[in-house]
Amino acid sequence: MKIFRTALFLGVAAAFVVCVANADADSNGSAAPAAVSATAAPSHAPARRHHARARHARRRYLPAADAVPDFTLNQVANGKPFHLYAHLGQVVLIDFWATWCGPCRMAIPHLIELQKRFGGRNFTVVGVSLDQQGPDVVRPFASAWKLNYPVVVDSDGSLARSYGGIRAIPTTLVLNRHGSVVGSLVGYYPLSAYEALVRKALRER
Repeated sequence: MKIFRTALFLGVAAAFVVCVANADADSNGSAAPAAVSATAAPSHAPARRHHARARHARRRYLPAADAVPDFTLNQVANGKPFHLYAHLGQVVLIDFWATWCGPCRMAIPHLIELQKRFGGRNFTVVGVSLDQQGPDVVRPFASAWKLNYPVVVDSDGSLARSYGGIRAIPTTLVLNRHGSVVGSLVGYYPLSAYEALVRKALRER
């Protein structure tokens, strides 16, 4: 696959830090809203906003020809299925990671912050754990770290293989509204690198 051809290599001072994906896991002020002009026609503005929202709600997003593979896995927090293609129309950040991976842990606060800033109808993070021990290991970790985004487990690596093989973690893919990869990051990067990709994907329609 050509997922990693779009990898974003930034000239940052931070070290390029990764974990080998198949390592042995047992090795233990937004601005204030502008005032409405007195000469505007306020009675029409709400109607226009309503129609714009309605058009957006009616729009059906389909997977692009180069969209990443679909998947459905249960979330560790509540057991509910996370179906990737159900999120077409949203920008999705997929983070392949593991509880034992130091650089993955370093990146988690960035993902929490992105979910706080952008999470909602237009964006979500989903963490895909590669822990071979499964949800029993990942669930308490997610609770202790107060992860505010869906987390699923790919304990046998089948999803990672379907994505062309995840050779190092964290590996982060940012998808546009049609499921195509806008950019990827392999290893730990500062928050600004993740945010730049998310904003780029949000600008696409």
